[in-house]
Amino acid sequence: MFQRADFERLVEQLSGIGGKFVLSINATEGARQAFARFRVEEVDVTYTIATLAIGEGKAVKELIVTGPGQDAITVDRAPQLL
Repeated sequence: MFQRADFERLVEQLSGIGGKFVLSINATEGARQAFARFRVEEVDVTYTIATLAIGEGKAVKELIVTGPGQDAITVDRAPQLL
């Protein structure tokens, strides 16, 4: 489990990137606060790897975080993570 300090270190690293980046992370209040300086989009996803044995996925929210000045990421459908 990530701690707040881990998020803060990641934010500092991402702030120093000269190029573009895309980060997908669980949609928690802590993540929203930590990455607020970037473009943040919440999306619905379905986790399937941990639920494969029972034959159904688990619907969750993810945050897609991109750097300043980047266009928004468009998600046409909820990605299936395998």
